[in-house]
Amino acid sequence: MRRRSIWPFVAGLAAVAVIAAAVWALASRSGSADAPPPTAAPSVASPGTGELADGCLGRDAASPGEAVLQAQAEAPLTGDGAAAFMAAVVRWGTVLPGAPGELDTVGPRIMSADFPDDLLRSIQDEIRALPEVPQTATFVGKHYEVRALNGPDATVAFTVDFVQDGAIREQAIVVAKVVVEDGKWHWAGYDQAAIDAVSADRGTAARTALDSSGLPFEEAC
Repeated sequence: MRRRSIWPFVAGLAAVAVIAAAVWALASRSGSADAPPPTAAPSVASPGTGELADGCLGRDAASPGEAVLQAQAEAPLTGDGAAAFMAAVVRWGTVLPGAPGELDTVGPRIMSADFPDDLLRSIQDEIRALPEVPQTATFVGKHYEVRALNGPDATVAFTVDFVQDGAIREQAIVVAKVVVEDGKWHWAGYDQAAIDAVSADRGTAARTALDSSGLPFEEAC
């Protein structure tokens, strides 16, 4: 049984409205169990310390919920840190249908104070509707870019593969807003302009472009 991802996807021409409209992902279905070969990493600098984002931040935690909280605590307050934090949020999101209580216990700690109420309700509704089928998010061979970094606010975009039963089921690009609160990154929703820009080509070209020109995640899991 194939489960819809917890992130919003556009697969081909059909939009599949699933939870977390606050993070917009555009995906094309992969019929292969093998990941596409990663492209060469460009020699460009990222805003912040110059250190690449860790796509597996929080890896030593005992559970996905603890992992995203650990990632939030450890992510540097740079554009790269924002990307690392949101990668952890996506990994955490894949377990929510099997652990819906974490949205109430972990969610408020990683979402911003002004996270839109209507988007949170849509996430809650979708989690209740989704069956529990194991799925993971991987950042092996994936890339990211910092699209905006203005003081405590940032917009990041990155590619991600969703794996089920050892095969890639979705390939996506995620665009998210984050904000610094209490000295840590928090997920703040989405940037409508960024969504419109990415969705203009239905996702496939946007993924290809980002994997060609973006920064590679330093680590992946």
